[in-house]
Amino acid sequence: ANTVKIEDIQNSISSLFHNTDTLEKISYGCRHYVDGLGAKRLAEYLKPTHQNQLRLRRARITDKWFYYAWVNDIEVRRQSFNSKPISWEEHEAWFDKKIADNDCYLCVLEASDLPIGQIRFDLKDEEALIDYSLDTLVRGRGWATSLVKMGVDTLDSLKPKYLRADVKSDNPASSAVFLRLGFQEEDPSFNQNLQSEPSIRTFRLPFYPTVKVG
Repeated sequence: ANTVKIEDIQNSISSLFHNTDTLEKISYGCRHYVDGLGAKRLAEYLKPTHQNQLRLRRARITDKWFYYAWVNDIEVRRQSFNSKPISWEEHEAWFDKKIADNDCYLCVLEASDLPIGQIRFDLKDEEALIDYSLDTLVRGRGWATSLVKMGVDTLDSLKPKYLRADVKSDNPASSAVFLRLGFQEEDPSFNQNLQSEPSIRTFRLPFYPTVKVG
């Protein structure tokens, strides 16, 4: 059997303590499991929050790790247009930029004070592009429609003319969410930018701040 000498352990620990980059990555990598929310996750699993008790709030800089965990979820990566995993460095730079961007609106969905999803609106050319995801803990509960509806209903600072969502063709669940809320699917032949991407479905809805979707 292989044996490990005490000196080897000491050297490894000493090397680790002097490598701040590695320590930071380990710290962030473990945070999902030691963030103090384990009891709330268990409670949510055993006794799900009622849908009408869900709460949507603006994202905070301290939500950075939650977004990192969500964006690298296997199913989220599979349904993304770029399915490669996102490094912490890439995510940190992206998140810091987005949360400071006046043309970007980020919100976190909470169930009993537990962050369980996110929705983002990126304003460009009078359109607000929608991106959302739910934590694997609460998928299958039908909350995606509520998340998008709550996000749109609180969207008052960007004032876009249209709401838009681009969805992969093999993601019928997300397509159904937008159709359920009154979005209209666009004929891809009218969108030159997507002609080379036949696997993408685009949904649009005129935005009227005084009118609630769904």
